[in-house]
Amino acid sequence: MKVSVIIPAYYIDEDYVEMTQDCVNSVKAHSDVDEIIVVDDCSPIKAEIDFAKNIRREENGGYAHAVNTGADVAEGDILIILNNDTLVLENSIQGLTELIERGYDIASIRTTDSDGFKTEDKITENDKFGSCWAVRSPVFYDLGMLSTDFGRGYAEDLAFWHDAKEKGYKIGKNHNATIFHEGKKTFKVIDPDDEYYMDALMKYKDKYGVIE
Repeated sequence: MKVSVIIPAYYIDEDYVEMTQDCVNSVKAHSDVDEIIVVDDCSPIKAEIDFAKNIRREENGGYAHAVNTGADVAEGDILIILNNDTLVLENSIQGLTELIERGYDIASIRTTDSDGFKTEDKITENDKFGSCWAVRSPVFYDLGMLSTDFGRGYAEDLAFWHDAKEKGYKIGKNHNATIFHEGKKTFKVIDPDDEYYMDALMKYKDKYGVIE
């Protein structure tokens, strides 16, 4: 199956360009994916990331808009949604695609947010996902892509997870693979007081009746 990696990016300064390039370099070093798509969400500075198809949005719409823009041009049967504050490790991409090839519709792996680089030979069902996950392309479109109802960059992955469960799609987490994730690298700057975060959670609660 053909694999497309979609990386949304917002270049606050040159450090964020370098961070995105490091992310892309790690994908190149540890996988043989068919394409890497970097979507610049109308950043204040312009940049071209090497080894990637660069797309620049005409206006800033936030994370979900950027991911959806990338998906619109992606050619892969599998879409991997990857934050630009991550570094792919030796088994990261394989850990995702392996689950898809085994029949899962959506796959995720462990990240450094919760358990460092420790791995375990098991798969769990219906885990939430966020910074690095894979989805079959037809499933992504059947679920309406990422919702843009929640603002700049929170809760859209949670909503996608909720809707996928409701539709009966098979969701798995491969604990035998991991990825480095710095976490909220961009939003620590553009949303230091978590206003976007709290607004997104309230919108999620209004839609689904609960914060999960």
